[in-house]
Amino acid sequence: MGNRLSRKRKSRRARRKTEETIKTPQVDRLTVDEQIQSMTDDYYYFKWARGDLVPEWAKTTLNQSCSVLEIGCQTGCWCMEVATEYPHANLFGLDINSYFPTTVKPVNCNFLQIDLDGPIQLPDASMDYVRLSNMSIWIPQAKYESILQECVRLLKSEGIFEWTAVLADHAIQDFQPQRVGPVQEAMNQKMVSFYQSNHYNPLIAKDMQRLLCQNHHLTIITPPNGAFISVPVGDWGGKIGAAAADRMSVYFKSIKADFLDYLRQVHHSAGMASPDASPLSIASPAISWETMTSEDYDRYCSIWFEEANHYRTYTNLYALSSMKSGS
Repeated sequence: MGNRLSRKRKSRRARRKTEETIKTPQVDRLTVDEQIQSMTDDYYYFKWARGDLVPEWAKTTLNQSCSVLEIGCQTGCWCMEVATEYPHANLFGLDINSYFPTTVKPVNCNFLQIDLDGPIQLPDASMDYVRLSNMSIWIPQAKYESILQECVRLLKSEGIFEWTAVLADHAIQDFQPQRVGPVQEAMNQKMVSFYQSNHYNPLIAKDMQRLLCQNHHLTIITPPNGAFISVPVGDWGGKIGAAAADRMSVYFKSIKADFLDYLRQVHHSAGMASPDASPLSIASPAISWETMTSEDYDRYCSIWFEEANHYRTYTNLYALSSMKSGS
């Protein structure tokens, strides 16, 4: 949940001007240790939700001598567990952060710290299996096509490309939870706008099939709608629902500072425009976004979880896998 791709940084003068005019309050961010723990918890949560380490089709490949690449490996949990369970496979994990281990790891597992702004420094047609992992809100919308082309370049003929994203193991998460209350709906929509303002597309799951199909070197091998799992969010869903609520709580904390900064920048740009308040239900007051404080944010996050239990909120998880055509 930490920053995983390089962002455009403001000049010192622009940053000072922004701080003087917007006066964003100090808000605690996740520490590096908290980020690492969150990524590790996410890995085990989604493995638990999915019920397996890898899809069934991948087991035949992994039981043979093969090369596997995970893009967006975070703490390296998936790579290391696959490397341990399938000793004939050679695992490579790439991430912009070096949160993965560098010494204590399986001998058939290697990690590289890279940015995705340029070509991946690996040979053409060198991978049997490429996995794009947990990147839907970390890859700018405009970069998806070029990154998919890189994945195709790295794949061997008849190699498999698996697309995963948004804190999920072998699953594309529909960013917007289902069966939500009024506060949930308002916050979800505003958070989508927050990501889109930074040129990220949290709803990329809806474009997955189109992006894969327009690449003539790939043929989708999963069902047309992809693998589909519904996961409860909240105590109403038992242990897995409580675990989902825990990861949402960490997620809300991880974006809090940037989200509040975004709201103030939007309000500052709008000048003295009329208040932007989202009307909710009779039981819930309207959310006044431009004056939202840190305490307001925490309060609405608490209401979000109350509504999750009341409306029995759940999240849909998706996955698509495709094969590179033979040459």
